[in-house]
Amino acid sequence: MAGRFFTSTIKNVTAIGTKVISVMALVSLGAIVLMIVANSPVLAIIAIVLAGLAFAHIFPTIVGVTFAKFDSSLYGSIFGIIFAIGLLGGTFVPKFIGSLSVGSTVQQSLPLAAVMAALLFIIALILGKAGKEKKSE
Repeated sequence: MAGRFFTSTIKNVTAIGTKVISVMALVSLGAIVLMIVANSPVLAIIAIVLAGLAFAHIFPTIVGVTFAKFDSSLYGSIFGIIFAIGLLGGTFVPKFIGSLSVGSTVQQSLPLAAVMAALLFIIALILGKAGKEKKSE
């Protein structure tokens, strides 16, 4: 909630949205790596709070940036696609992390979450490039 409130204070977040998504994806990647190496509960809690603050910005910003690239008549379909892809990740990634942690710990399975955060960073870079190409047409 705090992360989303902070995002709402940024003026014209759609114009810098891909940068916000890229930076927050890197912050979330760092927080996940911190969770992986954490050897104390306090450090793990700090990493979890940091990850929550980083991920809070991402979904609404992706929606806003994507909507800015398409006609408003397509918003319903676009939102449905974004939401479905987000739900796929939210459904399968925790399941895979849980499956990988059988016989070990969840902490040892978190590299999968780190890979997903890195993929989000790459997608944000691609989304940023797509916006630049559209402007030059």
